[in-house]
Amino acid sequence: GVYFYIGRGKGYRYKDTSNRSKAFKAIVERWNCVPYILVCGLTLEEAEFYERNRKSHLLLVEGHPIIDGEPKNQKALAQAEGIAAMPVDENGKRVSKKTGRGFGRQEKNPENFREVYDRQQRGELTLKEALEAVGVGRTRWYELARSI
Repeated sequence: GVYFYIGRGKGYRYKDTSNRSKAFKAIVERWNCVPYILVCGLTLEEAEFYERNRKSHLLLVEGHPIIDGEPKNQKALAQAEGIAAMPVDENGKRVSKKTGRGFGRQEKNPENFREVYDRQQRGELTLKEALEAVGVGRTRWYELARSI
């Protein structure tokens, strides 16, 4: 009869024990836990409000040991740590350790595209070498080539 976790969910998520924190799994394995829906049919805003208030009440007023720490938060933290550990290029931007290229939307018109494109058309460079020299993918290369 003690709540240990409160969270908004969708469908049968309340019965699912995969993608849960270690603390959550340990409690479920140790005690005979029964998932229970407190309120159903709320909007996202109502669910977030209810979740925050219900957790506070159970923890602070009734003294239930509510656990928190959704896997998505842990994943976001791990992702942030990984990004922070990435090398930085001469412009101060994070780049992939594997490819040395940056992330996000690529530059619209690389400065050296026309020169590299002409060399590739003359057969001086393979397409792969040209893509690496310009720093774009195959799709972006063809988009730029069509605009010439």
